[in-house]
Amino acid sequence: MTDFKKHPASFRDPAGFVFQSDSKWYRQINQSYAQAYSKLKSSGLLDKLIAQNKLIPHSEIQKNLSGDKNHWLTLLPQQIPYLSFPYEWSFDALRDTAILTLDIALESMNYGMILKDATPFNFQIVSGGPILIDTLSFEKYDETKPWVAYRQFIETFLCPLLLSSYKSPAFIGMLSQYPNGIPVNFCAALLPFSSKLNPLSGLHIHLQSKVSAEKTSNTKQITFTREKLTRILAHLKSGIQNLKLNQVRSEWNDYYDSTVPKKNYVEEKERLFRSFLEISSPVSCLDIGTNQGYFSLLASEMEIDTVAIDSDHLCVNDLYIDTRKKNIKNLLPLVIDMSNPSPSIGWDNEERAAFLGRSKFDMVLALALIHHLAIGKNLPFEKIANTFSSLGEWLIIEFVPSSDEKSTIILGERTDMFSWYTQEIFETEFSNFYTIKEKKTIGESGRTLYLMHRNLS
Repeated sequence: MTDFKKHPASFRDPAGFVFQSDSKWYRQINQSYAQAYSKLKSSGLLDKLIAQNKLIPHSEIQKNLSGDKNHWLTLLPQQIPYLSFPYEWSFDALRDTAILTLDIALESMNYGMILKDATPFNFQIVSGGPILIDTLSFEKYDETKPWVAYRQFIETFLCPLLLSSYKSPAFIGMLSQYPNGIPVNFCAALLPFSSKLNPLSGLHIHLQSKVSAEKTSNTKQITFTREKLTRILAHLKSGIQNLKLNQVRSEWNDYYDSTVPKKNYVEEKERLFRSFLEISSPVSCLDIGTNQGYFSLLASEMEIDTVAIDSDHLCVNDLYIDTRKKNIKNLLPLVIDMSNPSPSIGWDNEERAAFLGRSKFDMVLALALIHHLAIGKNLPFEKIANTFSSLGEWLIIEFVPSSDEKSTIILGERTDMFSWYTQEIFETEFSNFYTIKEKKTIGESGRTLYLMHRNLS
């Protein structure tokens, strides 16, 4: 096929690979995996996991679309609207995915199969929750052998979750440096002494670290049983369900609940926001600096597919929990610092695309953000406007003057450094990239809300 394009991350699994054709993503099953897939399907496990929304649904295509000599079957999976990676997820998103992985492993054993892979990179957050996207992750279950994916599960799920619980949620971001998992020995060294008394971390981290250090080539193979593996998986699930995020709140966590300038600010801003969305009619939007997600939720209520990002892990985690409770399917919260977004990583820096490289939207939202970027991060208006314009056709942006209470907090004693931070210069610089369609003062706040449309290049 002339438009065949293999996904740059799909080259390690001999069972098959993912490729793109006619703007759609497909998964090829190679002949070597034919027997395993046939068992997955004939056993009833495939249909059950799909019905339970644990495994992404697909249709089968007999035609060899890739032209590959190893082709056996082609799957056309449900297309995912937006790809994200585990190092961009919140604590609860990763924990939900860990629990789902264990549920799938336990369910698979009832059908004579088991997961051969147990990594969060085989999942995506879709319609408000995790779902397994790698249909080739199953193999025939041998009750006499330990779970082949146990170590992978511990290092890719349990290590970052425990470090987030005991230390900081920033450790989830370490999955970008350790995509194969945070090493058990490293995790054990970082955890406090008290974690040795916790059955979850004591057994699955500290004991494993000790065994790994003492392991020799003469180590006797331990005989396994189904009952033993079931107990191990159940123990992991119970312990992970009880993990809580170490919550260190910042002064920005309750942005719209704290002393935001002047009365009726939020109400007037919401009114203008809704009117700007009605004018622009976006199908998708990116909310940069979403905080608690107030306006992301409004956009999703207006049936706009929304990705909400913020560098504050607790804000994003709260928003993720909110979407789960309310069953909001068109809102994806991610932990991303816009001043330092996820880069391209992996082999040849191609396996996992940079955030900016996979982010194209109809609308970009930048509400109560410009002062954080311009003053807090020392970013010129021209740089901000250029990046925003690359992400979406429309822009709703709020200008916060230097006299604003929130701006003065960020400015501190550096007022002389930001003489260029004025509304006039802001409009001039942004007008090089956008046409200002609407401009309204938000009540008595002194802030201004803009609707801008990207200039034709």
